[in-house]
Amino acid sequence: MITHVRIVHTNMLKEMFIEQSALTVRRYFMSEKMPKFEIYKDAAGKFRFRLKAPNGEIIASGEAYESKDGCKNGIASIKENAPKAEIVDTTQ
Repeated sequence: MITHVRIVHTNMLKEMFIEQSALTVRRYFMSEKMPKFEIYKDAAGKFRFRLKAPNGEIIASGEAYESKDGCKNGIASIKENAPKAEIVDTTQ
């Protein structure tokens, strides 16, 4: 019977460790350590977004949108298309 209790106890510890590890991972990804898109309203009341680096620096900003949904669609388009985007240097 004591062995059975130890097994249950060990399993409980494993489950607690897994739950704690998952919580730690969620906290990390929800913290300031990740880049993030921020939606805000400009002085004219239009919706805009900015992309902030993990250090808080603004690294990109979007155009003005009439609606929040339009702004969210703009963010979705950036997320979908940017990884495939070609860099074209028009300064030459």
